[in-house]
Amino acid sequence: MRGLKRNIEISTLPGNKSIAFVINSLEGGGAERVICNLLDIMTDIFSARRLKVRLILLDKLPEQQKCPHYVEKVTFDSRGKLLNSFFSLNQWVKNNRPDLLVSFLTRSNIISTIIGRRNNIPTIISERVNTTSHFSASKLGFVSRAMVRMVYPKASLVVPVSQGVMRDLVDNYQVPKSKCRVMYNAYDQVSLLEKANCVVTDLPKNNYIVGIGRLVPNKNFSLLLNAFAISNSQRDLVILGRGPEMSALNALSVNLNIDKRVHLLGFKENPYPYISNADYLISSSNAEGFPNGIVEAMCLGKPVIATNC
Repeated sequence: MRGLKRNIEISTLPGNKSIAFVINSLEGGGAERVICNLLDIMTDIFSARRLKVRLILLDKLPEQQKCPHYVEKVTFDSRGKLLNSFFSLNQWVKNNRPDLLVSFLTRSNIISTIIGRRNNIPTIISERVNTTSHFSASKLGFVSRAMVRMVYPKASLVVPVSQGVMRDLVDNYQVPKSKCRVMYNAYDQVSLLEKANCVVTDLPKNNYIVGIGRLVPNKNFSLLLNAFAISNSQRDLVILGRGPEMSALNALSVNLNIDKRVHLLGFKENPYPYISNADYLISSSNAEGFPNGIVEAMCLGKPVIATNC
């Protein structure tokens, strides 16, 4: 957490203060894993400073990530709606008056910034995606981009996950560069290797390649399936993740006559044995902020093929 502005730097917050972390949910995505890892890494620091730490989940959804026990978890039922999220968080902030708001992902970032300014609470927002690319294919993407342009510059501090994400925010969304502090995702290679050595029983018998991510349009697994179908690879293909495109991807693999070699195994709390035993990882995403799967595969010594995301 180094590099935060002095007036909101966590290392200077006195004891008995409170921080509220805000994210949409703890579904099985990269941002969700990162926020839980961050809370885990910061356990000793937060405890030593007697900081009260809460994790606010805007949506009541199945949780695939686990936050540390010292964190008080608060769950709303906003059903993915911006206004529902705003009213729920706004009321909670009025009642609990945290000293700092820290948010991940666009919806959380927008409402946290607005609520923070209304209540005179410093707000740090973490941008996990390349905003322009992320919303380019959405029917209402122009609305999301407009809201980012209006709101993000008003945050106390913006923490992009990569230099490319920062350039996009500065160049296209009027976020002052002076407000930005790039903070890359962190990886514990020793822990990754330990998890990769766990035994799993549903690996393909054949050599295989692996893709990981939520089954949503931005991850573009349909591109991967089409490319796999016309390749001369003799390997199988394993895809880890769940999402609204599961049925469509199953149907596509049947239509392409590759369903016997494609294994859609769903979300795995520990994906690392599947990566470790693969020949290589392939990423077909349209856009990424800082793709965890790619870096984790490299930490495990695996080659990577990726789109220019």
